[in-house]
Amino acid sequence: MNTPLHLVLAGAGHAHLTAMAAIPRFIKAGCRVTVVNPSHLHYYSGMGPGMLAGTYTPEDIRFNVRNMVESRSGTFVEEPVIRVDAGAKKLILASGKEISYDICSFNIGSGVTNAPQADEEQGPEILPVKPIINLLAARDRIKELLARSDPSQAVPGEPAGPTELKQIGVVGGGPAGVEIAGNVQALVASMDRLDTLRQPRGITAPPMPREPRITLFAGSRMLGRFPQKVQELTRQSFRERAIDIVEGARVKEAAKGRVLLDNGREFPCQLVFWASGVSPNPVFTESGLPIGGDGGLLVNEFLQSPEHPELFGGGDCIHFAPLPLDKVGVHAVRQNPLLVENILAHIQGKPLTTYQARNEYLLLFNLGDGTAVMRHKRWITRSRLAMKLKNFIDHRFMRRFQALEQGNKKGGVGTRVPG
Repeated sequence: MNTPLHLVLAGAGHAHLTAMAAIPRFIKAGCRVTVVNPSHLHYYSGMGPGMLAGTYTPEDIRFNVRNMVESRSGTFVEEPVIRVDAGAKKLILASGKEISYDICSFNIGSGVTNAPQADEEQGPEILPVKPIINLLAARDRIKELLARSDPSQAVPGEPAGPTELKQIGVVGGGPAGVEIAGNVQALVASMDRLDTLRQPRGITAPPMPREPRITLFAGSRMLGRFPQKVQELTRQSFRERAIDIVEGARVKEAAKGRVLLDNGREFPCQLVFWASGVSPNPVFTESGLPIGGDGGLLVNEFLQSPEHPELFGGGDCIHFAPLPLDKVGVHAVRQNPLLVENILAHIQGKPLTTYQARNEYLLLFNLGDGTAVMRHKRWITRSRLAMKLKNFIDHRFMRRFQALEQGNKKGGVGTRVPG
């Protein structure tokens, strides 16, 4: 009897969701399947800013990938991959454990670019926006600081918090920075509304506003690679809610309780969200694998490493040689079914299928005020209807894969993935 091939899926991100659902197909093709991921939960990035605002609960935006894998007779290992020994066909995990593979596909994501270490003595606190679970911790931290600065919420005998939250900065003028700025403003505004509701009857004067000032440090220009109308509609939303936009300079330093720009200007901040772009996981660079200019695993039109044909990859962690891809989740979602088919074709010695990459897609920004900016080809608008459309698309995506957590095949592995 032949020994089964060992297929390892490194990372349980968007580009591997269909592959995890397809584990029975891989087993039928003669493989045993292992999924390696730092957490048994995967958070959907498209709904992360909404979770920050409190629009969604953590349960709304996450998948239990351990259940998805184990209910399909796969093996789940909860650890990060720190190195790849391509010559020996091994993954080295954070604990030192090694996992041998015959075929490996990577979807290990990316991190924010050049996020500094926090100044623990003077602040500000630095909050990288990736991984997405960081946004849940950030939401809780903001609530904690606002509660500490509210005299009505003080606990007798306990000192007030060491920091009064007056200024929150967001570094990054791309879509991530815009969505974070809009949704963190929605979070703090919602807490002020709760304060108003808590007022005793008979008191007509509104409470002193505690809402911190939100400043977006957008680099040279906010949403500079997008059409002018997208920029204008976003500015309109931010003006309506007094969110400041600082352009024409980059953040040089975040320390000593302030943000310092490269033109010398300084802004006091207690909390700073870091959303200044993403770069692929450094594992490939540190492992000496062929990479692109951004450090992502170099793959060809089949999402396959040209030098190591047993390696595949998708999502933010790859560098697609035929065409530079925007770092947006839609590509990972589109790559889902192709990775499954090409891995199976590789196992069976059949021709692989080309990924038809295109940087044209429906764009929807959640601005945090109940509206979204939508761009579809040349049509650009901002409306509540656009936000309803985003909600519909996101919830449809979540329902499909959450239904697969317990081995439920409703919807089918071969059905079309949104995006």
